[in-house]
Amino acid sequence: MQTLVMVHNPQDIGGWSEEQRIARWERVMEWHEYAARLHEGGKITQAWGAHGLTDAEYPSPRQHLLIAVYSTADHDEFDALRESDPLLAVSEYLTVPLVDLDRQYAADKDRVEDLRARVLRLDDPVNARVFAERRAVTKTTPPDFAGRYPRLAPANPPTDFNVRSGPDDPLTILLYGVNPADYVNNWDDMTKLLHGEKVMWWHDYIAMLGARGHVTHVWGCSDFTSALATSAKTGGNVAVYQARHFDEFDALYRIDPLRTKNLYVSVALRPIADQRESDRRRLGLARRRAVSTFA
Repeated sequence: MQTLVMVHNPQDIGGWSEEQRIARWERVMEWHEYAARLHEGGKITQAWGAHGLTDAEYPSPRQHLLIAVYSTADHDEFDALRESDPLLAVSEYLTVPLVDLDRQYAADKDRVEDLRARVLRLDDPVNARVFAERRAVTKTTPPDFAGRYPRLAPANPPTDFNVRSGPDDPLTILLYGVNPADYVNNWDDMTKLLHGEKVMWWHDYIAMLGARGHVTHVWGCSDFTSALATSAKTGGNVAVYQARHFDEFDALYRIDPLRTKNLYVSVALRPIADQRESDRRRLGLARRRAVSTFA
């Protein structure tokens, strides 16, 4: 069982006292030790920090992010590990149960076949006409890469907690995509079927990126949504891209068949060793700021 965990600073941190901020930075450093221990035991397989590109759409007080992929026998073990997380009481979390790409492909294929069986009625001329009209106003031509590459079996290599970034390292970006709320709230089965065809093209797209060396990690996502509120999420995917620069990444991202239909979280990653050093510096800055404030 694998679980992607994203740990943010709380949104109300702007109202915290200097002492509270220092205490959280101290816990951040404890988290690095905690994550390294779990990594040595095989319970955290991947971990990354994040560059300061936190939100390009709206101003946000979130300015610190840690990412880890837990590998546990079951939910009980995950719960036990999470209970000892030093940041649990002073952070906000996004937790995404992951599935391997083959399982995601099979689930997506079954969903499309089920929709096709329910939507298409060859003996009904009205059904055929309406579906033809829907196709006429929807991009349904398969992209050039569809069917050209063998299905990807991502290696999802583990993280080396001691590796620092170098001057020639590629840009690394994690994308977590989910269906829009309209999928549940507004779309009829015909629209879902046309969208499902694009989901299958996404698997072809990921196969192409893998063949060209532009993705290092790929997972599907469990249908689990939220224990806190109702949600329209019915599926998702996680991929870690590599590109020489943002222009190359943008060109890759634009041909994602789901780009204009799905919702995405995008994170500019950096090695966890770089993040550890950055967090150590920020702890020192917070301590010096507190001394000057109260001197």
